[in-house]
Amino acid sequence: MLQLVLVYVCAFLALATVVCVRWKRRKLYAAASSMDGPPCLPLLGHVYLIFGKRSGEDILQVLDRYAPKYNSPIGMWMGPKLIVGIKDNPEYFQTVLNSPHLLDKMEQYNFFRIVNGLFAAPGHMWKNERKLLNRSFSPTMLTSFVDTFNDKDFIMVDSLRKFVGKGEVDLHLPIAKCTIDSIFGTAFGKDLNTQGHDGADEYLHSMDTFFSLVFKRILHVERYPEHVYRLTKDFQTETNCVNIIRGMSHDLMQQLKLNSKKNRAQQQKEDACGRKPNLNFAESLFEIAEHNPRWQEKHIRDHIDTIIAAGHDTTATTMSNLLLMLAIHQDVQEAVYQEVMSPSSWLPTFHLLSCVMVTFSGRMTVFAKSISHTLALCRSCTNSNELPITSWPLKNSEYSSVARIAFNR
Repeated sequence: MLQLVLVYVCAFLALATVVCVRWKRRKLYAAASSMDGPPCLPLLGHVYLIFGKRSGEDILQVLDRYAPKYNSPIGMWMGPKLIVGIKDNPEYFQTVLNSPHLLDKMEQYNFFRIVNGLFAAPGHMWKNERKLLNRSFSPTMLTSFVDTFNDKDFIMVDSLRKFVGKGEVDLHLPIAKCTIDSIFGTAFGKDLNTQGHDGADEYLHSMDTFFSLVFKRILHVERYPEHVYRLTKDFQTETNCVNIIRGMSHDLMQQLKLNSKKNRAQQQKEDACGRKPNLNFAESLFEIAEHNPRWQEKHIRDHIDTIIAAGHDTTATTMSNLLLMLAIHQDVQEAVYQEVMSPSSWLPTFHLLSCVMVTFSGRMTVFAKSISHTLALCRSCTNSNELPITSWPLKNSEYSSVARIAFNR
């Protein structure tokens, strides 16, 4: 008799929990029901679509198979989380980019282990710290970077000449070396010259392995719980990669501290003349930390890791994918080449970066579109205000996120 009572009590509590959750999330379910998308299973949602898919290519094949069948916005349930997919609506995409309530990232960004950096920081922190660091990316500073970009790019082009006429070649490592050299030269004022030796290859391979493991985890929902992921071999490999990456960051930070102290007297002299010195990213970090006790060493290191990792991943990966796409589509490759080499789109000097940007966006349309095909976005909604992409508000407490499936395709 007692066992029967316990069964009824447990059943009642389970039913009450389900009803309570459904009631609290009723607006989210209403929003999801108004969206297009594949059939959804209870509890699992749309996770069944990616069961057995072990690689990013498999996931992309699933998206390519289902995306053309539905119209934006597309609602996809990953367990209790609603993913809103934007496929081919520029207006929706513009809304996501411009909305002040879509600054937070999805929680999967925490897998990158740089929670204090701008890449994964919460919206309120990102907004404040981005303003503090804006001076490092002012037009004046960016213009001063052009010579460094040119020098490193010419070195890379020369190093690639040996591959001409030798068939297929993986360009990612040469591009990654060029990118890292450019990042260290512009953001930290340090010339690594990785293109001249193999000393940084382990660091770059660790970076690539780390990103591969993080993206692998993102694609496998069963690895989301931290205590489960720690039991896998991938976690041990990822930890080793993180130690190598952070070892480089730690050594760099110690050198930057010494350089910062040496340069401080000169900067103060310039300030006394009424001119505010132009500071690179590292110098801005240490100046902000000096006046902000909340910025501890880990905070600075996360910002350093962010600028390196994000710069490497976005620039090196995007350029590698861009060159691969141009190699596959040789008609587009020829059009881009003619556009880049034409006198109307090429500037002989780079004194004004704004002129370069105007030329790039206004005339080099084929090149710009080629790059846009390789970019992606994933944000999380933090406010109950209604967004134009759906007739219902999406709250942060309801774990709703917005992701781009395809754009400009």
